Amino acid sequence: MRRKFSNKYSDLLATKGPVAVLEEMHNKQIDKKTIRVFGWEDNGQSSYDHELISSVSKYLFEELEIIEAPISKELDNRPGIIKESTKYICVHDTAGARKGSGAVAHMKYVCGGGGGTSWHYSSGADGIFHHLPNNEVAYHAGDGSRTYKLENTFVQNTTPTPDIDISEDGYYTLNNIKSTVLAPTNDGKILSKKDINDMNIEVVVGEDNNYYLGTSWFSKTYNLIGNGGGNRNSIGIESMIDNGSDIYLVWQRLAKLVAFLLEEQNLNLDAVVQHHFFSGKDCPMTMRRAKMWDEFLDLVEAEYFVRTKMKNYKITLYPSSSNIDSNGRIINQNNIESNLSYKVNIIDLQGKEYSLELKSKF
Repeated sequence: MRRKFSNKYSDLLATKGPVAVLEEMHNKQIDKKTIRVFGWEDNGQSSYDHELISSVSKYLFEELEIIEAPISKELDNRPGIIKESTKYICVHDTAGARKGSGAVAHMKYVCGGGGGTSWHYSSGADGIFHHLPNNEVAYHAGDGSRTYKLENTFVQNTTPTPDIDISEDGYYTLNNIKSTVLAPTNDGKILSKKDINDMNIEVVVGEDNNYYLGTSWFSKTYNLIGNGGGNRNSIGIESMIDNGSDIYLVWQRLAKLVAFLLEEQNLNLDAVVQHHFFSGKDCPMTMRRAKMWDEFLDLVEAEYFVRTKMKNYKITLYPSSSNIDSNGRIINQNNIESNLSYKVNIIDLQGKEYSLELKSKF
């Protein structure tokens, strides 16, 4: 569930050029499936079923537009604390499923005090709003004031992703080797692997080739062990799932925002985590329940590559089918052609022009 950027797009660009990259990002088959969108309102009665339809490409052919909507320094949900570092991009969804509960509504809410909560960005079909400087602490992750810290386990690195468990006497084990790091308990009750959040505990390999574990804690609210550094070391994004929104478009725009932040903060793809990682909360719930997290990371990787490695190319999509807009998004979703086509035009800095015709089936 956590992975670093692959080399697939870099290899294609180096060996076959920009056309091959856009071909790789192209979706030959447009996926359609019914997902459940989960809302908190009226004890969950606002939840609804949504026909999720993918786009013709993993890359969304539109510019990232961020609207500044800062939280006042006078409000309690803007503590004004400068972070020691940014280690993560934390993805949420609002669980606001009612019609009209989009980015504009949540922008007004958080800028009005947010009930004491805050986050850096609200991202939805109706816009992306920026509320706090990215180097300031926000109250969004549910892990209090715990910071990102690493503790030496004195267990040697043998595999890139070690199996983490808890020994009978309460110490973390890595690949069945007992470490020197005590795991959190539930009021003294020793926990086990099943009590660890499903994104696992932060683990990195040190210069001494030992595994180091991040700060962890037990949430009595969600009965899971989570990681520290959510409020203090991450950038929080609330994404919108309001009834009437194109949820796949919301996730593509969210991916574009995340790619921008990864470049800005000089982070790798494994820095993108769910709210669940910090507190054990089932959030972003709709994406998690739809099992779309890995596909979302695919979108982030495509956006990041175009943003960083193809920034000197002008890339334009020209729809050949009435169901495709100039961003590559499927429109008129109630009456979609079985065969969709579009043209991509690419111009590099030297003025060299490339073009390709692509077709998708629905």
